[in-house]
Amino acid sequence: MEFNQGRECATERIYTLPMPRVLSFLLGASLLAAFCGAAWAQPLTVGMGLNKPPYVMDGGQAGLEVEIAREALQAVGLSMQAQQFPPSRVLMVYRAGQLDVLLTVDEGIGGDGFFSEVYIANQNVAITLAANRFPIKQIEDLAGYSVAAFQNASFLLGERFKRVAGSHTRYTEYPLQVTQNNLLFVGRVDVVVGDKRIL
Repeated sequence: MEFNQGRECATERIYTLPMPRVLSFLLGASLLAAFCGAAWAQPLTVGMGLNKPPYVMDGGQAGLEVEIAREALQAVGLSMQAQQFPPSRVLMVYRAGQLDVLLTVDEGIGGDGFFSEVYIANQNVAITLAANRFPIKQIEDLAGYSVAAFQNASFLLGERFKRVAGSHTRYTEYPLQVTQNNLLFVGRVDVVVGDKRIL
C-alpha cells in the first residue's frame, strides 16, 4: 500500500507516508572497552540532540531515550553526563573526540564506533491542519505544500523523501521540533514531518 491516512482529530490530520523508520542506536568508540570491564574514573560524556519530548527532556536529564541509555550504562557500572547539541553538530563533536557516546544515530553515519542494538524506532509522519483537507497520498505530494521537517530529515527519511526535499523551494528543517508545531498552528507552513510522538 502506497499511503495510509492515519487518524484525524479536530485540529490535525496525520498522514503515514512510506518513509523508513529511523532506528536509534547508542554509538561509542570507547564503549567496548567499558563493557569489557575497564574502570572509568569519571562518567561517560553522552551526546544527544536538543529537547524533544518524550525522548529527551529537561536538558538531557529525562525522557524515554535518556532513561534507556542511563539504565544500559548503569547495568555495566557506568554513569553518564549528558551534553545536548543541535543534530547537525553532535556528530562533528563526537568525531572530534569530545564525546564518549552518542544517542539517536543511524548506522549509515559510518565511522569506527560500535553500535548498540536498536532501542527506539521512530514512526515519521506528515501532519496538516484538518481544516485544510490537503489530499496528500504519497511523499511526492509534499512538493505542492510548504513543509517543515526535523533537522537531517532529508538524510534520514529515504531516497524518495530526499529527492522531494532537494528540489523543494518551500522545504525547511529545524533543530527544535517544537518550532514545527508552532509554524503549523499559526499557518506559516502547510505540513510538518517528524516522529508522531514528538509532534
